[in-house]
Amino acid sequence: MTKHLLSDIALFIEVVNAKSFTKAAERLDMPASTLSRRVSALETTIGFRLLNRTTRKVETTEEGATYFRRCKHLVEEATLAHEEISDTIHVASGILRLACTPDFANLYLASVLTRFSKENPAVNIELSLSSRVEDLLTNNLDLAIRMGPQRDSSLVAKPLGTLKQGIYASPGFLKSCGTVIKEPQELSSVDCIRLTTSEWASTWSMRRVSSPNEPRQSVNVKGRFVSGGPHLACQLALQGCGVGQLDENLANVYVNSGQLVRVLPEWIPTEVQVQALTTSRLMPARVRRFAEHLSRALSGM
Repeated sequence: MTKHLLSDIALFIEVVNAKSFTKAAERLDMPASTLSRRVSALETTIGFRLLNRTTRKVETTEEGATYFRRCKHLVEEATLAHEEISDTIHVASGILRLACTPDFANLYLASVLTRFSKENPAVNIELSLSSRVEDLLTNNLDLAIRMGPQRDSSLVAKPLGTLKQGIYASPGFLKSCGTVIKEPQELSSVDCIRLTTSEWASTWSMRRVSSPNEPRQSVNVKGRFVSGGPHLACQLALQGCGVGQLDENLANVYVNSGQLVRVLPEWIPTEVQVQALTTSRLMPARVRRFAEHLSRALSGM
């Protein structure tokens, strides 16, 4: 076994994940030429080509794909063992690169990041705000914060907590619609503001406060407005465009001012799940500590 075999295997794994020597080198903070030379040395050591290199992309050979599958978990376990031991003596450091939606950042991240940065002064923070699910490897991101169900099975999802919701509308809308909403199913007959056109966003599920063990009631809602995000949904509700299922923290300030009214206050909508998405369950100390910090913050809301 050569002196650098295990570390060279880890470098190979990183190149396959990134599908690029350049992007892998950026994540590893090393010259691309050095990375290429180390992978070539690994190929020489084991006696067959692992990667097909072109000017546009890098792909595994048949043997390389098999080697990747066998070695990936070995590298992850070795990294985890190192992290578990070293995390107790090393201060979290480096650049924490986060992705989340603008709405979540505006509502929750400012205070969380402020406290986190005070406790971890050696960590710099870079945010990427987008409503779309970004490719973590391609965009050199450590972690993405996402809400609701996730479809990308290639990412590792770590539950962080939940966000409480309520049903709200403006007094003017409730007066103009001519319907007193007393039961969840009555929402199907009024304009409702949905976040997206998905089945998840068009089906509102809730339980009665006084009967937590009763089955939830689900109602299919419709309306002319699909907001694309909670902030605009709240603004549309304020303008009398319909009934919105809104984040409690976002809506409460308008309830207190009388601009919004809680509809069906004896019913509690399903809480929104917040998750941290990573490419691996093995996270550097700065990423793991931030996820733990955000989870504690959400549990206190």
